Amino acid sequence: MAGEQARVVALAVRPAKRSELVERPSLQLDPASGVVDDHGNRRHRQVTILSRSQWQAACSDLDEDLHWTTRRANLLVSGIEFGPEMLGQQLRIGEVVIVIHGELVPCYRMDELRDGLQDQLIPGWRGGIYGEVLSAGEIEIGQELQLLEKG
Repeated sequence: MAGEQARVVALAVRPAKRSELVERPSLQLDPASGVVDDHGNRRHRQVTILSRSQWQAACSDLDEDLHWTTRRANLLVSGIEFGPEMLGQQLRIGEVVIVIHGELVPCYRMDELRDGLQDQLIPGWRGGIYGEVLSAGEIEIGQELQLLEKG
C-alpha cells in the first residue's frame, strides 16, 4: 500500500437477489450476518471489496467509464490493489476487521451488464476480493483501511 493511504470511497448493499445496488454513506457489519441489510451473505463471503484502481483498469480496457456498482461489490476502496498474496490477511476499517478469503471471481452476470466485462475483470484480481467479518462495527466513507500483518 505504498503511496496514498487506503480509504473507503463508496459503500453499497444489495437489498434483494439480482436487484440494483443501493449506495449508502455507511454500512453496519456483523460476524453473524456480514453486511447488515445485504442479500445473500455466506459465512466466508460476507463482504465484497473492489479496488478503485483495478476497476478503473478494467473499464479503461473496455474504453468505457462504468459505475463501480456494476461490479456488485459492497465496498469501493482506493490506495490498495488486491492479489493472491493477501489471502488470509486481515483488513481493519475502524472497529471492523475482515479476513480475506479469496478473489471475487467475475461471473456471466458481468457480461449481462456490459459485454466483455467478465474477461476484463479476470486478470490481476481486478474483480475484487471477498471476506468474512471478524469484528462488528460501522464503516463510513472516508475511513482509512489498514492491512494487518498475517498472524
